[in-house]
Order: sequence, then structure tokens, then C-alpha cells
Amino acid sequence: CDWSSDVCSSDLPWPLIRAGELYRTKLGDPQQARERFLHARDLPSIRPELRIYAMQKLIDLYLGPLQDEGRALVELRRMVEEYPGTREAEAGRRAIAAIKEARSGTDSAR
Repeated sequence: CDWSSDVCSSDLPWPLIRAGELYRTKLGDPQQARERFLHARDLPSIRPELRIYAMQKLIDLYLGPLQDEGRALVELRRMVEEYPGTREAEAGRRAIAAIKEARSGTDSAR
């Protein structure tokens, strides 16, 4: 963290999530956004709905500007395992299948 050590060292998830959104949308810095969302996701005090939100934002960053399918798959699996029976877990299963299918199609095209 660079500009706001108060936010970066916070044990409160909401300021971290807001900072992550600021970096993602207004400042165009996906790496800094990733750091904020990771920190928020890993806080023991985070409520499940905020943790799911942070995980979804991480997945979006990995599949989007960070272009890291491997990390996206790890985060998707985490979502499926930690929140079974939710619509987020079901969407995660579908996303994992789609990524694997796309990868196998790319591998066979080579």
C-alpha cells in the first residue's frame, strides 16, 4: 500500500473494498485494486456477503485486466467450496467449466 496506510492496515473490510473500487474504476490500477480486495477477503471480521463481493471483484480482475486465468480458477474454486448451495457457487461452477472448455479448445487448436 502506498497512499493511505490507514486504509491498507485497516481491520475493517468496507474501507478496503471502497479503496479497491476506487483503484479499479477511477484510478485504473487493477494491481492496487487486487491488493485491497485480497486484504478485505482475508479479514476474519468480514461478513459473508462482503467476502463474496470481494471474491467476485478479484475474479473480475483476474479474468479482465490482470489476465490471470489460473488465479481466477483458484478464486472460483474457493467460492464453490466455501459457499456451497449459493447462486454464487453455482455461477462459479459454470465459470470453471467454461474456462476449462475454452482451454481445452485452445489446446486442441495448437
